[in-house]
Amino acid sequence: MKAHPVYFIPAGDYFGESSEKCYLVYSPLVNKSFLVLPEEKDRLSALLEKNETDDAVIRQILPDQARIDQFHTAVKPEMTSIEFLLNERCNFSCSYCYSAGSRSSAEIDMPRIRTALQFIHSCAGKLSKENVTVTFIGGGEPLLSWNLIEDTVAYSEDMKRQDGISTKFVLVTNGSLFTEEQIVYCREKDFDIQFSFEILERIQNLQRQSFEEVSGNLKKALKARCNVFIRSTITEDNVDLLPEMAETCLKEYPEVRLIGCEPVTDAWMEHDLERVRRFYERYFESYRKACRLLDGSGLTISSSASRAINHLRHRFCGPMFCLQTTGAILACSHFSSPDNPGFREFRYGQVEDGNVCISESDLRRIYGDALPEECDRCWARWNCGGGCGNQRYMYSREVFDIICEERRKILLFEVLRSLEKQYAQSTGKDFVASIRALITARNNS
Repeated sequence: MKAHPVYFIPAGDYFGESSEKCYLVYSPLVNKSFLVLPEEKDRLSALLEKNETDDAVIRQILPDQARIDQFHTAVKPEMTSIEFLLNERCNFSCSYCYSAGSRSSAEIDMPRIRTALQFIHSCAGKLSKENVTVTFIGGGEPLLSWNLIEDTVAYSEDMKRQDGISTKFVLVTNGSLFTEEQIVYCREKDFDIQFSFEILERIQNLQRQSFEEVSGNLKKALKARCNVFIRSTITEDNVDLLPEMAETCLKEYPEVRLIGCEPVTDAWMEHDLERVRRFYERYFESYRKACRLLDGSGLTISSSASRAINHLRHRFCGPMFCLQTTGAILACSHFSSPDNPGFREFRYGQVEDGNVCISESDLRRIYGDALPEECDRCWARWNCGGGCGNQRYMYSREVFDIICEERRKILLFEVLRSLEKQYAQSTGKDFVASIRALITARNNS
């Protein structure tokens, strides 16, 4: 018999106790999470193991089969969002860039863009959706193909007049090339703008470049009331600096409401497991300190691991429709050039001569119906969806397991932090002190 999707996760260390002193009962498919002492955990576990569901608590935490089946649907080529890898040119040479070795003058052309837009509008119509999302991303630096951005927006607006489907635009940029006219345009078209920016001047100039230009343009975009968030890449050089980054953002860019801090994906990780383990341990501690520092500030620091708390999914992502300069359709924007390792493995179609041609066998190969066995048993699977396919492709099982452990730690931290906030709001009491008192009382009984 397949195990019920209800999990008992040791959580005592959140309260300064040994992990088995209390447990988080986590039932993501019915959005239930609460803490219990070991005796209640044993009682509930025994009932579930015997499939005895006539219990008040069990009835609250056990999803029905129809709910479970919602997350086991086969992947279909029906996408309502697209990422345009506009070019393979960039004015930066970032130290960790995945596409730096594949620079060329290649640029996507408008006929392919129009065909791809027609496809996602058609999918949206079939799915009765009123909106699609278009993201301009590298490859290279999208602002070097500004004419294509304007033409894409204009064509999308023409399509809306025909089919009533709106488009949300997202721009991912290093921020150094923005003109004031482009900033105003993005505001008028309600773009979401992601500045790829390290926040701290010494780190920006070490890992990227042009701190003054990027910082200045970020402030201009905020002054223009653009929808802006920051995405910082975390390496060994700044992994301990997340609290400082948070404080600097509050001081220098107070209108920013979100910083995404994603650990770097880098080839060195394949060769030194202990170094990788230390890196992710440092990342978790730094992330946790930054979160505590920002409590109540209105600024959120996040990563793909922490944002997973807001999503239930069978797969980490996808199906993604990333259109590359040659017309190739990719499942991941990291493989932006035919010269990149992984390009062929993540390619599942082509836009050519006014047609979108998708290989459904390649699509199913990339987005398999079943999770790996180790993921299927994991309590985080409903939020994590099996982890990043790019990282799974690049890294050995040993490295990927370290990344998985970090994701579980952050997800558990976020679930408990959410409970802490709810408890404080409803009772006015200190969550950690209250749970520690219960644990102490149990130990003394």
